[in-house]
Amino acid sequence: MPSSVRLLAVILAILASLCSYAYAASTELNMDTFKSLATKGTWFIEHYSPYCPHCIQFAPMWKKLAAEYESLETTHDFHFAQVDCSVQGDLCHQNNVQFFPHLQLYVDGQFVETFPSAQRNWEGLTAFIAEKTVQDKTDPPSANAYTPNEAGVSVDLDRTAFDAAKSSGKPWFVKFYAPWCGFCKRLAPTWKLMADELKGQVDVGEVNCDDHRDICTENGVAGYPTLKLFKDGVVHDYTTADRSVLSLVTFARTYAGPVVQRVTSAELGERIKENAVSFVLLDRSNNQNALTLVESVAQRFMDSMNFYVVTEQQAATQFNLEDADKPTIVIAKDGTRTTYKSQELVNTPAAQESLAKWIESEKFPLVVTMRPSNAADILSGDHIVALAVIQADDQQHHQQFRKIATSYVKQGIKESGARLLFAQMDSKIWGQFIQERYAIASSDIPALLLVDATKNTYYKQDVEKRALSFDDASAFLRAVEDLSSGKLVGTSTLSLPGKMGQFFTHGYDYVRLHWIIIGLSVAVLGVLFYRLRRQKSANRGSGLPYHRPLSMTEHKD
Repeated sequence: MPSSVRLLAVILAILASLCSYAYAASTELNMDTFKSLATKGTWFIEHYSPYCPHCIQFAPMWKKLAAEYESLETTHDFHFAQVDCSVQGDLCHQNNVQFFPHLQLYVDGQFVETFPSAQRNWEGLTAFIAEKTVQDKTDPPSANAYTPNEAGVSVDLDRTAFDAAKSSGKPWFVKFYAPWCGFCKRLAPTWKLMADELKGQVDVGEVNCDDHRDICTENGVAGYPTLKLFKDGVVHDYTTADRSVLSLVTFARTYAGPVVQRVTSAELGERIKENAVSFVLLDRSNNQNALTLVESVAQRFMDSMNFYVVTEQQAATQFNLEDADKPTIVIAKDGTRTTYKSQELVNTPAAQESLAKWIESEKFPLVVTMRPSNAADILSGDHIVALAVIQADDQQHHQQFRKIATSYVKQGIKESGARLLFAQMDSKIWGQFIQERYAIASSDIPALLLVDATKNTYYKQDVEKRALSFDDASAFLRAVEDLSSGKLVGTSTLSLPGKMGQFFTHGYDYVRLHWIIIGLSVAVLGVLFYRLRRQKSANRGSGLPYHRPLSMTEHKD
């Protein structure tokens, strides 16, 4: 072997040993070892990328931290570990890693919290570790403690078991299936693996719809398999086409976890950047009434936004709040913040409905992307939809459409006289739908139209019969005003039977709402008709034949 090759081999061996020593006190985890090791004890885990400058800069501190606190592994079952996200991408996605380095704390396999990036210094890290190890780890768990899915299996649910699970308020991820269903058979191994993944975290069950058809009918099961997560009286449907273990586990953990997440002010800033829409309760006083109100309403809108509560003064400063001691609700989206105008946040039915109505009006970002899970919500309601049909990689028309939406917001909703929602759909995913519903062929894309769901009508032209265009925001907004004033002529989305059904439905609704007026009108007409007939009968006199007198010029033959 040439000397240069031997020298290179020695150098590589030294480097490998140094790398191994560098993190001797910090365990390197992959998907398998994360499952087997991190399910017991407390694990402080760094998710990193070897190509990340911040990670490279942080590496010596993490090495020192793991070395100095290595004894905690024996005394407090406290461990240090790392996940290389350039290699373990699935694991990092499963752990919801959004940036590097990302430090998370897990206790007995369950995520507890993310360490704030702003405190990622020696003082902050050592204080955090001291806080998490101050408790006596030898204390036995409470005899009454409930452990969900303790065996890591999917439980067969009959009527009694299903009703008990549903009424418990605890999260239950349930599969409704039929034994003969091919899709159900294909899902079965994945569902089994998922149940094992959710061991100790979320209860998992399944209902055989052949044996318990009544349960499936009551819960709106229209096809197999149907997946639903029940929690606190609210049902969350799994509608994603991806039925991989990772996707199912992520869904279950998301909806089974706390609806309102407690975060620090530093974490809040990062979450707002990550999410299209964020709901924030800022409450330095820890007002339980306000939090209970938010939790009761948040269940309805988990599909639309993330909910956070923060109690630090820095957050109030970040949002420029004058009265920092008063609980305040803010929705952050598109770089703007909208404050909920309410004098008092108390958990009453009236307050819940008021807050829900406000969230409903603010839940969409400036431009929302249409997905199967939100399509019905977008294409219904009392708003008009500005709909852009664009290819996913068409950045030019994406930007032009966003420019139109921005112009609309600056102009103001009241000026245009209508509440307008801006939505875009991928022409490849929705091709058949837009062809059937809006008569838009592939050659017409990109396309821009207005949709009025309350009238089952869409509009592709302005008052001068010109196609709505991405190029002129002012012309498009004039078309919105013309629609509000009834000047635009649209096309119905209904078929002939649908139009007839709509006509009779509207007629029935009109009669039902105005039955008194209609009843009086019919009665008046009946009286008039009756009097007219009597008047004609009176003119005819008696029942004898009527003889008209002969005139002087008439004679009998």
